[in-house]
Amino acid sequence: MRGEAGRVRRRAFLTGLGALAVAGCGAGSSGKKTAAGTVPAAVKPGLPGAPDDEATLSYLLRIEHMQSDLYRVAAQTGFFKGRDLDTIKSFGDAEDQHVADLEATLRQRKVKPPARPQANFPLVRPESILDIAVRIENLVAAAYLGQLGRIADRNLLGTLMTVHTVEARHAATLNLMRHKAVTPTGAFARPENMATVLRILDVYTA
Repeated sequence: MRGEAGRVRRRAFLTGLGALAVAGCGAGSSGKKTAAGTVPAAVKPGLPGAPDDEATLSYLLRIEHMQSDLYRVAAQTGFFKGRDLDTIKSFGDAEDQHVADLEATLRQRKVKPPARPQANFPLVRPESILDIAVRIENLVAAAYLGQLGRIADRNLLGTLMTVHTVEARHAATLNLMRHKAVTPTGAFARPENMATVLRILDVYTA
């Protein structure tokens, strides 16, 4: 019975993930065939949440810009020393690489990368900086999951999942540094939709 219950919970989780991954909206459809494979078209093309690689890349670039800026200014505050400073710099380097890769991918697709948002983080003490980093890293990991249903190019999907994995590891490390649960949502990660993510990030923009 326990094994069957576990399988039922996992099926329910995967079903919910598929629904939530579509930017938080839309009714189901059968999907369509492309050169990249079958696209899980959860809503009609053209509606918010429909598969749109370029729009998703631009959105993810915006949140990577925010993370890159956070770690850059955090490293410059002088609040962090030793291993903590090494961690901050290492995470910043990773986010810089994410930014560069997303910008390059957009340019390859003949899309101009969006302007970098003007970040405004309240960096008054090291604890508050880490709390912001915890909030944003956990949010960004969920943001990547929330876009799974919008990616038509399966190769691009694989690349973005590798970024999601890194973001999740960053979040787990920061959770430990702030004495929080490593996996705050339990056994399964929860995706977050675009509107919610942008609304939270707007708190940290000038």
